[in-house]
Amino acid sequence: MGKYKAIIYDIDGTLLDTLKMNMIPLQKIIKEELNEDWTYEDVLKFAPYPGMKVMEELNVQDKDKTYARWVQYVNEYKDGATPYEGVETVLKTIHQEGIRQAVVSAKLRK
Repeated sequence: MGKYKAIIYDIDGTLLDTLKMNMIPLQKIIKEELNEDWTYEDVLKFAPYPGMKVMEELNVQDKDKTYARWVQYVNEYKDGATPYEGVETVLKTIHQEGIRQAVVSAKLRK
């Protein structure tokens, strides 16, 4: 066995490209809640934030309901999450080396 026994990956932004599927629905939420048109570049500052932190930063009225609606929009996003190019090859290669792999997420629910 090589130098490493295990590798742990974050899922969002590491294995899967989830940026657009989160940020484009956020633009819709901002329009609905604040009646403001934010550019994609404007909402990118929220990319590293947990969802409820975004709701706090935006100071929306009903944070829980608005967050739930954002999650719904994300889940309905037509393009969804996509693996980054080459990820599958990397995972297979590391598996063949006998190294354990795991995926983690900051999300608390499915």
